[in-house]
Parts: sequence; C-alpha cells; structure tokens
Amino acid sequence: MTDQQAGPHADVAGNLAIWDTYARRATIHAALTATGPGDDAVLRKALDDLPDVEALDALRANTAAVAMLVGRRWYVMRDAREAGATWAEIADAVGLTEQAARQFYSEKIAFQEQHVPDLHEAARSQRALHADVEWWDAHGRRHLLWPVGTPVAFTGHVFVGAATGTMYESAPALVIGHDLDDEVTPYRIRINFGGVRVSCLPDQITARRA
Repeated sequence: MTDQQAGPHADVAGNLAIWDTYARRATIHAALTATGPGDDAVLRKALDDLPDVEALDALRANTAAVAMLVGRRWYVMRDAREAGATWAEIADAVGLTEQAARQFYSEKIAFQEQHVPDLHEAARSQRALHADVEWWDAHGRRHLLWPVGTPVAFTGHVFVGAATGTMYESAPALVIGHDLDDEVTPYRIRINFGGVRVSCLPDQITARRA
C-alpha cells in the first residue's frame, strides 16, 4: 500500500475506497490472465493508474468499514422507529431477531449516555426502545399504537363551538391515550398540546423529534 491508510483511523469512505481499489486491481489481474500478449496495454495502464493495495490491507479496511457501519446503525434504527417502523421490521432489515435488534440498540444508546451525555438525546433514544404497542380489533386487524408519552405533531381542527374552531398545522403535542372502540374505524388518539386535550384520527398526527 502506498498512499492509503486502512483501519480504525480512516473513515468509512476511506476504508471502502481501499477495499474497492483492491477489488478493481484483482479484476484487472484476472482480465490480464485471460488476455493474449500485445492486447493488454489498456489493462496494464489501468492497473498502473491504481494505487497498490495488499490483501491484508484490504482485509483491514473491510473489517474497519463493517465495524463502523454496524456501530452506527443505532441512530438509523431510532429514526426508523420514529418514522413508524416496528421492531420486527427493523430486525428483518438488519438480519437479526427482534430481541437481538433491541438488545443491540439498547447497548448502543447506553454507551452514548455514558460517554457523550452532552451530545446524546437520551429521552428521545429511550422512547424508541419501547416495545411496540399493538391492538387487535374485533375484525382481527392489527393496529400499531403510538405509545403514551410520545411527542407528536398534530394537524387538524379543534372546535370550540358548534361551528367555530382553530386549524393547527404540526402543533407540538403528546399522546395521552387511545379510544379503542371497535365501533369506530379507525380508532382515535387522545393528545394534549398546550393544555388542550383533543381526540383525533391516526392520520392527524405525525412523529415529532423532541
């Protein structure tokens, strides 16, 4: 290896670049083996233009990049939870069991809380760890519920009289409960924003980062 450094001191892109360079050189070497004498000038020029990468350096770069990518999954898992993904869906996306995915996430946020407490949004990260809250209605349909205490954004009308009211756009709110009535489809969510308590439909609230 000449001008590239593999390992934990390089970033993900740098380690992937080393791995990619090794793979490209290996491909060119294979092509040279299959090319007759006198027909390999272009391939040799392409090989000469690439920095030399030893196999061990490529392996170190691969290992470091994988460790970095896996280690950073936790905050994307949190984002997925806030976007409405279940732990089962997240587990499937990363190739783990649901229990293992939650354990991985739990350990990562504990590390963040211990080592970078001033930069880590502990309450937000802990909320994403909660198990999925689900309800099965009388028709056998599964509904994933917003956990009580979840910060959300409310968009809709709040009526203060028979025909008057105020329209709110993405007003900060907090889930305080659910009205799980099988006669009502979909169910309604009780929220509180600024002291105002409202019963709204699921499509009237969205995730809000606290």
